[in-house]
Amino acid sequence: MTHERKFSSVFRIIILFMILCGFQQCRCDLEEPKPLQGNLQLNPPMVETLPAEKISDTSAFCGGIIRSDTGIILLSGGICWDTQPVQELLPGHFVYMADSGRFTAPVSGLKPGTRYYMKAFSIWENKGSKDTVLGNQVELKTADLCDVDGNTYESVVIGAQVWMKENLKVRHYRNGDSIPNIKGTTAWKECYIGACADYEGKRDYSKVYGLCYNGYILKDPRGLCPTGWHIPSGEEWQTLIDHLGGNEIAGGKLKATGTRDRGTGLWKPPNFNASNSSGFTALPAGHRNLDASFHEDGKSAYWWTSYNDPGDYHRGKVRGIEFYGEFVYDSAEMVGNAFSIRCIKD
Repeated sequence: MTHERKFSSVFRIIILFMILCGFQQCRCDLEEPKPLQGNLQLNPPMVETLPAEKISDTSAFCGGIIRSDTGIILLSGGICWDTQPVQELLPGHFVYMADSGRFTAPVSGLKPGTRYYMKAFSIWENKGSKDTVLGNQVELKTADLCDVDGNTYESVVIGAQVWMKENLKVRHYRNGDSIPNIKGTTAWKECYIGACADYEGKRDYSKVYGLCYNGYILKDPRGLCPTGWHIPSGEEWQTLIDHLGGNEIAGGKLKATGTRDRGTGLWKPPNFNASNSSGFTALPAGHRNLDASFHEDGKSAYWWTSYNDPGDYHRGKVRGIEFYGEFVYDSAEMVGNAFSIRCIKD
């Protein structure tokens, strides 16, 4: 019996040991295997290019979004551009802005009136070396010109001249000084310095038609037109008119087409023989008289020339067209009146 009891005890110990080993093996089987750090597969960053904003003649606000997985080392990111579709980062054609997240910043040194292609990019560390990821492509076209207030304008080539395609709407002189915007009747009548006015006080009107400027502003040395542009002389206006066939018919080629009654334009009917074949796109902005009253909305477009009458400080000259015909008028006006201004390239 003694030997049997010993054998039985040893057998129980062996069985218990085997059970414990099996339980430990189950625990090991349940644990997740730990991957080797060196074998991790890293996905490249996700890069999105955002549409450009605040586009001027030489700059634009551009940006993008960079997203990445945890563990990725981002080195830098930004925007690259070219006048051709972007394939790679070119020296002098990219700027660093951020390494991750959403970013935006100004891109400067662009050329006026030029189409650009832009892509956001991200540079990241990939297995010990640098790798570049480019985002989607965004197109933008810089404005032809920009005034001191940031207003942008299109231009048009007519013969050998380059004209603004829109009326001036700047509210500051070229040096940044504010141009008085006079609303009151008495203040306007008694004004003897350069000043501007929104037609009937409507700022939204000026966004489309431009501002009215009195003639005193022509004599101010601080200047109105963007750098590289100037108020045209009577002779420069006549060069334009002669190129379009002369005073008798040039007006129709200058006027924007369509009429208000038909919902096709801004001129009142009949807008006689308007073709805008020149691309000048004249709009019927009307004008303000010396007595502060406003007239001719939808009926006429008149512009100051740079002419100064040496014998009469209070007179200047304008060129203009009317809704009922295609004749271009040459008129002497008191400088207390206010008309539109177009600029011509130097």
